[in-house]
Amino acid sequence: MGHVEPGGEAAAAELTVEAAYWPVWRRLTRMFATWSFVATGLATPGAWTTFGNDLVSGLRANASTRKAFAATAGLSDEDVERLYAVALLNQRRHDWVMRILVIFYVTIPVTIVALLSEILGDGLLQLVRENPGPVANLVIILAVGVAIYLMAQWRARQIVCVIELIRISRGLTDR
Repeated sequence: MGHVEPGGEAAAAELTVEAAYWPVWRRLTRMFATWSFVATGLATPGAWTTFGNDLVSGLRANASTRKAFAATAGLSDEDVERLYAVALLNQRRHDWVMRILVIFYVTIPVTIVALLSEILGDGLLQLVRENPGPVANLVIILAVGVAIYLMAQWRARQIVCVIELIRISRGLTDR
């Protein structure tokens, strides 16, 4: 047998035998799907209480939160903690990707436009006037791409918040 890092065998077993929290993770990501953000963002208690100083009561009243509590009911406290760690990892990865998207979808295009306006001057405005369709399409594509990813990032953070509520209800926050 080759070199095994401390905890390596347990980690290898985790990859071959699925832990109880992974199916729950997949259920949670489907419950908080990005595509449903617009509809649920307007028609949930959490959305109705977005303004004000209590953003937790609305989150607690959401149907998706109640479903998440039900989905995690069979998990041990340790598996809830692992699920929370997965959610935090997912959120961090979303944050990193969002930073890259801001650079590629916002900062670089703005820099290119500023550079072209310096080089071309009024020629840039003429180019835009002569090609309104392609320019509008490019702006819309960039805006929609960023908006979709912002919704995904919101959902990733929402999963973390719901698991935090579950942890609070189980008394796991003092560990």
